Amino acid sequence: MNTKKTKKLFESFDVVALKADKGVNPDAVEKKLAELGNPKAAIPFYAVYGPGIKNPITFDSAITRRHVAKTIGKASGGKLER
Repeated sequence: MNTKKTKKLFESFDVVALKADKGVNPDAVEKKLAELGNPKAAIPFYAVYGPGIKNPITFDSAITRRHVAKTIGKASGGKLER
């Protein structure tokens, strides 16, 4: 996720990436992970929010830049397909 190409992709979609740090507030992070469907608080775990979807799209497997771009496109309601 933390590559130049992914950063450019996020910039082109006007996306903001947020990272939760279990070292700062583990209870809050684990609570949010459970709310998102990750009750064991396993990491890495990703959630994509957007105006085109009611609930965030989540995934915890290995991901590619193409997968991230498609997910952002879905979250935008198809307005950002690339």
